[in-house]
This record gives sequence, C-alpha cells and structure tokens, in this order.
Amino acid sequence: MITWFLLFLSFMFPNHDPDERIAASLLSSGAEGQSLSFVIILKDQADLQGVRSIHGKEAKAQKVFSLLQEKAQATQGPVIRFLEQEGAMAQSFYLVNAIRSYGDLDLMRRLASLPQVAYLAADSPVQVSEVVEDNGPVLREFQSVTWGIARIQADSVWAMGYTGQGVVIGGQDTGYEWDNPAKGSHEYRDYLIRAFNDDIGYDQFLKEQLAGDLLPDATIEQRIATGFNRNHTTTHETGVVDEEYRVEYVVDRLETTS
Repeated sequence: MITWFLLFLSFMFPNHDPDERIAASLLSSGAEGQSLSFVIILKDQADLQGVRSIHGKEAKAQKVFSLLQEKAQATQGPVIRFLEQEGAMAQSFYLVNAIRSYGDLDLMRRLASLPQVAYLAADSPVQVSEVVEDNGPVLREFQSVTWGIARIQADSVWAMGYTGQGVVIGGQDTGYEWDNPAKGSHEYRDYLIRAFNDDIGYDQFLKEQLAGDLLPDATIEQRIATGFNRNHTTTHETGVVDEEYRVEYVVDRLETTS
C-alpha cells in the first residue's frame, strides 16, 4: 500500500517544486505565518513483499517489525540531523517511514527540497469523545442476575458449573467470514429450532450433529445437522498460511466435539 502511495506521489509531483510536495492545508495555513505540526513521509519505504513466504504468525510479525525498524533507522538520519540543526523537533515513526515535526512554511519548503523526502502531510488533530464515568443504575443492574436471565433459570445452570464451555462461537474481525452465506448457516439454525420444537431425544440430537451424514439412509435434515462440525470461523486475510489455518480448523472441531 505504501509503495503504491509513493508511486502515486511520484506521478502527481514529477518536478522538484517543493510546494507540490506539501499538503495544501499546510501551504494555506503556513502562508498566514502559522507554525504547524506536520509529518514528513520519506521516499524510501520498507519492502515487505518477501514476508509472505514466511510461515507462522510470530515469525512473520517479527520479520515485519525488524524490516520496518531497520529501514527507519537506516534512512531517517539525514532528515533528523537537518531538523536538529534548525532547532526543530523530530519524532520518528517506523510503521510508515516518517518523522513528525513542527515549524513554519519556510522550514517545510526546505524539508520538501531534501532528496529523502517524498511528501509533507498535515498532522491533523483527531477529536476523541471524552470518556464519561457512569455509575448510574444501569451499571449497578448488571451486578446481579437480571429478570430475563432469572426467568429462563440460567443462573441455576451456572450454579451447576455449566458456564458455556465448548459452545460454538464465531469470530468477527477483519478477514473473518463469520456470516458467509455459502456456509448455509441459516439452514443449520433452522434445524436447531425444529429439533427443539419437535422435542427430539438428546441422544438422537447428538448423533445427528456429530455424524448425521454417516447414518444409514441419512435424510437431508440429518446431513444439515452436521453443520455443527463446520460452524467454525474461517479467514482469508492477506498473508494467511492455508495449511496453518487448516490445522487450526481441525483442532477447533476436535476441541469443540470432545
């Protein structure tokens, strides 16, 4: 993503006019004599393409971290020394090879003229809503069993030691397919509702969910029941190692079943 961003910048700003490497908001505010906070994005960014071939999340993350830090340490020196000579602040970043600083338009123009610099972006403030501490009745209500939980006698089940162990859950996250229509999960949910409404025996309920497709002359309903074993989350995030996650899926099924 960073590489494409830099290619875009080089296409948009082919000449060496420093103003064309400075964000418009910085130019307009700087022209009024204001000193501003800005981010200096360097041309030389870490190349992470080779990381895709590394197996294992931990090893991959460590390699990415090392490459990003090494690139920042190897390339930011000239710009930081320039800022120090000008008496300006320099805050180093490495996820994007960049440096945050503060100064007037003259300083920004001289920075934009440096060969290491790709672009000066505005360091726009982000407004965060103030966290309000609320100790009102709504919070106190959840310190005890609410009427809905008591009505279905869930607290009695909890007291027996059943607190949700082994329940099939779904993970909702970037890259996760937690409601993939291709899974037909709605059909499995419909099966559960019909099973409860028909009050089928617990032994039959277990058999159909664990091995309904292996029963003699299995019906469509019994085959759908085995969706229990396939109701885990899957992920297609960039960089995922297919074999690693195939094993995780199998382990997830085994742990849930056992």
